[in-house]
Amino acid sequence: MIDFYHGICEDPGVDREEAAELTEFLQNLNPPPDKLIWMRATAFRIGCEYLSDSDSEYNVNLLRIINYLVHAIESICMQ
Repeated sequence: MIDFYHGICEDPGVDREEAAELTEFLQNLNPPPDKLIWMRATAFRIGCEYLSDSDSEYNVNLLRIINYLVHAIESICMQ
């Protein structure tokens, strides 16, 4: 999971293909409910490692991808 987050945060932009891959990954992972908080917190922790001091547009895109990850975890895994 951590490697997966790093892979997403290295290029902070999600197209439809990547969104479909994320959805499939989370559905196949099917984490137990007690792991969801860890998954959301880890998305923020790893994403924050990629924040830039000089590029605010990059940071906005990165925060959007983190938000997308957390939303995907909540909507896919909490059904």
